[in-house]
Amino acid sequence: MERLIFSIRVQKMKFLFLLFSCAFTLVFNQSLAQQFNPEIIRIKNNESPLRPYQFFDFDGDGDFDIYYYYNNDNLYLIENIGDSICPIFNWAKKRENPLKTIKVFNSSIVDIDSDGDYDIIGNKNGKIVWCENIGTKTNPVFNEMVELNVGLSVSIQNKRFVDIDGDGDFDVFGVRRKDGVGIKDRYIVFQENIGTSSVPAFSDIKFSPFNLPESLSAASLSIEFIDIDNDGDLDAYFTETYNQKGKCYILENVGNSFEPQFAKPKTDFPGLTNPFYIMTFADIDSDGQVEFVGSVINFMPNGLVLYYQEMITGEEE
Repeated sequence: MERLIFSIRVQKMKFLFLLFSCAFTLVFNQSLAQQFNPEIIRIKNNESPLRPYQFFDFDGDGDFDIYYYYNNDNLYLIENIGDSICPIFNWAKKRENPLKTIKVFNSSIVDIDSDGDYDIIGNKNGKIVWCENIGTKTNPVFNEMVELNVGLSVSIQNKRFVDIDGDGDFDVFGVRRKDGVGIKDRYIVFQENIGTSSVPAFSDIKFSPFNLPESLSAASLSIEFIDIDNDGDLDAYFTETYNQKGKCYILENVGNSFEPQFAKPKTDFPGLTNPFYIMTFADIDSDGQVEFVGSVINFMPNGLVLYYQEMITGEEE
């Protein structure tokens, strides 16, 4: 009788192990099977920007608008005159410089003071400056720029504000050169927000944090974070380009949302075949899947291209 009970328990354990293995294989294969539709959909524009675009709801109407800066300090806002499902970006009536006569370099959109609306942070005369939104989420009005003394480094370019460690406030990633190196050598850097979401304070710069690699001899490089495999943590993407040879890299977060650790970079982007200067991600059609938007090299005329992500169910091997 004891042998029979032991045998039943062993069989149950084998069944549970097999069930878990199949589930793990399916989920793992699903994450690897995601790909982008190779069909290229143009987003019309007149510039070929070398700076990141940002998709966000500028006017609080429930859809994504586009913000970017061109030639360093010329700020542009492209309003979505469609809706969250069928976006139409109004390039013909782009709002030039929402800061009116104020010009800032290397700017980013972020709710830095956690008051529910977007502010603009940038560089001016060797200092980090802040243009606070003193209006509302639906009717933004930007205040005069003031110096922002929260520890942010003025040397970081192409800033990306993300909560990488799950503590509820924005940290910052970007790229910069090391002292004494040439244009081909830029490095991924990080500053942790050791303050709070409403009163930020940033730590000193760290190079290659969380096992992220240094730049791969990139003259132009941007970094982006998105949970591409839907496992609850942020994965990293970055681009590099030199002499018109652009590459995109994905680095899976093999840690978690509180203690990130990134795997070695891979270049296998199913469906993406063009070299990119800049890339970003946004669910611009509200279908629950992110789209890829990149600024393409040698795409005549140069401009943005849009790839739709396809969620393909993996099969057990």
